[in-house]
Amino acid sequence: GGDSDESTGEDSAITIGATLTPLPFVGVDAASLTGTIFNSIAPQTVQDVVYGANGTLIAAANGDGTISVWVNGSQRTFIGHSDVVTAVEFSPDGAFLLSGAGGADRTARLWDVSTGQTVQFFSGHTDSIRDIAYSPTGELVATAAEDSSIRLWNPQTGTQVQIWLEGSRLLGVDFNH
Repeated sequence: GGDSDESTGEDSAITIGATLTPLPFVGVDAASLTGTIFNSIAPQTVQDVVYGANGTLIAAANGDGTISVWVNGSQRTFIGHSDVVTAVEFSPDGAFLLSGAGGADRTARLWDVSTGQTVQFFSGHTDSIRDIAYSPTGELVATAAEDSSIRLWNPQTGTQVQIWLEGSRLLGVDFNH
């Protein structure tokens, strides 16, 4: 559901997971982000969008396995996942981007925002990752997947620290802030 356009009566909300045509971010002032942000991305399925580092960073998880990242309004594409990217989250300091993938990929990656390179790889889920989260201090990351598990990871080493198995598919995870 969403806001209704009174002239047509149609739903005008943007739904994550819907195929989107690039949209302008009009009047985005946060740290000098202005103008059209999505003008260089082809229409595709956007799975998740996140702001980071006081509004100077935006990332979009894409259905084609790529991640679109805007740093101070300049767009770059991070390539590395082999299937749909389902979730993205910036580290608390904005230096890193965590991504999770679904389909046949089922991994999470940690990216250096300044270089666009993968610096850590998290593997262990047996079904699509649906959500990811950074701890408030950035010392841990969590992944939740349709394999009914939440996994806690050390982002510096890529080591799994803890696993919780639940009785049903998991679609979300977060840390208490």
